[in-house]
Amino acid sequence: MQNSTYVPKRFEDLNSDTCMLNSQGLTHTATAGVSTNLDYKLLDDHILTGLELLANSSNFGDTTTLQVVDKDLMLQGIYGAGITTMYPAYPVLRQFGTNINLPSDTQLKINKQGVYPARIITGLYLRLIYNSTGSTDVSVAVNYVLHKLLV
Repeated sequence: MQNSTYVPKRFEDLNSDTCMLNSQGLTHTATAGVSTNLDYKLLDDHILTGLELLANSSNFGDTTTLQVVDKDLMLQGIYGAGITTMYPAYPVLRQFGTNINLPSDTQLKINKQGVYPARIITGLYLRLIYNSTGSTDVSVAVNYVLHKLLV
């Protein structure tokens, strides 16, 4: 659903009357020695409750950063120049993980459930930035635990 007004505050508020599980998986190759963005555009309003990050051929020192981004600048069209007052790092709206260190000896890098449900509106992107420090490209997969809003 787009333009939902439902904003759950606790996991207990999520139920089959208000949302539907809609987890999404992405794969990408992160280029060796540089930062690579993995962007996922939301086509409906969603609640994010967790994620799982997997990587193959990672290196000790690799990190990841997790963001919500207005890549298409849709909010700028609504709020104009004032958007940068509300969000000084615009088009980055939220950064919910910064330079998280990743283990090199396991394929599962992160398996994280949120401490509260995070609502993300239609048209925004979930961005995972993979920072590679090695000399080999890294196969990256991310599974977002998303719930599509129905009300």
